[in-house]
Amino acid sequence: MWAGSESTAVTMTWALSLLLNHPHILKGAQEELDIHVGREKWVEESDIKNLVYLQAIVKETLRI
Repeated sequence: MWAGSESTAVTMTWALSLLLNHPHILKGAQEELDIHVGREKWVEESDIKNLVYLQAIVKETLRI
């Protein structure tokens, strides 16, 4: 029943660790968010189609 309960937390921790160890990738994701969403707004579902670089990061994280 609890077999996969920590997998999401571990995956998120791993992704954040990798981003912090590769600041140029983190900067690219932040720049994409600033351009397509802005600094004063939360990301909405309609924004996701414009966040190609961030989608690639998420897909690569889930692949690993």
